[in-house]
Amino acid sequence: FFKAKLGDFVLTGPDAGSAGMTTQLAEMSKSPFVVLEKKRLTPDEVESHGTRNLIDEKLLKKHFVIVDDISSTGGTLLATIDQLKEYGVKRISCFVFHNLVRDTNVLKAFRQRKVNFFFSNSLPREGYTVDIIDDVAQAVRAKNGDIRNIERG
Repeated sequence: FFKAKLGDFVLTGPDAGSAGMTTQLAEMSKSPFVVLEKKRLTPDEVESHGTRNLIDEKLLKKHFVIVDDISSTGGTLLATIDQLKEYGVKRISCFVFHNLVRDTNVLKAFRQRKVNFFFSNSLPREGYTVDIIDDVAQAVRAKNGDIRNIERG
């Protein structure tokens, strides 16, 4: 999906909790990755920080894709976006597997920062951009020893 939509990209984990997923996705897509750190200041406010010297100058020219498993307030993603912009990253997108963000002000903040916000259809929401149902169903069947193709219905 990312390569088709964005070309060369750098996967970005917003915090240590996303490191495993980010690493796995990077291996699967054969893409470079970075993982930042975050400090939760309040339930809705997050501060992102990392080590700028870990990001090679050549990487700064690529499209950074922040990946996270779930977003409820958008705070972690917005803090990560701001941190990457401070580092000099110009092109940023976000992908969230489980999007709970409904606050129109938060969605407006993504647009103001000129960031694409992609999310899956793991939750019933209008406007999802990545259909993961077949992949998830296939993985479940394979885990249970049944590797037949899944038909939607």
